[in-house]
Amino acid sequence: MKLALTSLLALTLTGCLRGHVVRVVEGREIEGHYVSPAAYAAYARGALLEREGNLAEAAKHYERAADLGGDAAAYARLGAVSCALSRNEDAREAFADGLAADPDAALVHRERGRCALRRGALAEAVSASREAVRADPEDRESILLLADALAQTGRAEEAAILRGELARRTSASTSVAAAGRPGGDGSPAGGASISSSLVGPGVDLTEALRNARPTPATIDAALARGDLAEAAALGTAGRLSPADLSARALAHGHAGWALDTATHVAAADPADGTAWSVAVAAAIRQGDEVALRERLQRLPRSEPSALASLLLAEASLLRGGPAAARAFVPAAALERERRDPLEERVRRRLVASLAAAP
Repeated sequence: MKLALTSLLALTLTGCLRGHVVRVVEGREIEGHYVSPAAYAAYARGALLEREGNLAEAAKHYERAADLGGDAAAYARLGAVSCALSRNEDAREAFADGLAADPDAALVHRERGRCALRRGALAEAVSASREAVRADPEDRESILLLADALAQTGRAEEAAILRGELARRTSASTSVAAAGRPGGDGSPAGGASISSSLVGPGVDLTEALRNARPTPATIDAALARGDLAEAAALGTAGRLSPADLSARALAHGHAGWALDTATHVAAADPADGTAWSVAVAAAIRQGDEVALRERLQRLPRSEPSALASLLLAEASLLRGGPAAARAFVPAAALERERRDPLEERVRRRLVASLAAAP
């Protein structure tokens, strides 16, 4: 399973010391009970160890997080790594404890379903993954897991319906709708919609998928972990323009990918100021003089986004010094805090670089 970066540190968003808080887990806001700093620390350490492949040590830290009063996420990860280590009884106990703490915890249902699928317990896999989707109809991983479980039980038509709906939501992701399914786009012939019999009554999954859009935080998480294909799919689903996506990619250090994407956009629409600015900034970062000269031959007519302006100023600082940087971002704009966390991070980085420049 791909572990989103934002799941490493489930950050508290409220100032509450007790009661219910809102956290960001896998890029999305989830309400839950208060978790102590010690439990957070143990969970974060477990997540880092899991990413490094040290599952046995990760399990110890997840277990400590759970013992310290961690929420269902700790039990979900403990069960997942126990399953990966073939400690099936430990996994079952962890999932049971997680569901006892929160019967509607989609994360626990999902990892229980994934573990059951790994063990070949197909009926349990379908049941658990269906519960995960019912608990959180917008969770992409749970939907794909349910589709996989259905397919392995011989219910290919139902699996194709789920994949088809998900493919329509994330049309840029070629991994969702595999080739050879009826209808050509991963959906059954005739464009059937998802029936409530797939996920249980009371869940309109088709509508949930249609309305659910990834947030910038989710896209940034994919970029931060270097999953550019996923970021592109999420950007399409979230209706983020390719030019804006290339700006976010460059802010995360993916200069080569940002240059390719922005160059394609600028070639199709030379007036796009955001694509032009990102292409120029990325070319400077890459040391690509050919790409830089090509872009400078045709100037855009539209204004770039605020993030693209900051990135261009940052790159210009490297090439032409403080005066060049300030030409793209006025002093007043540099002093203004930004609501977009990524944009604010780049602004602060640029301010610090300007202050340190000779």
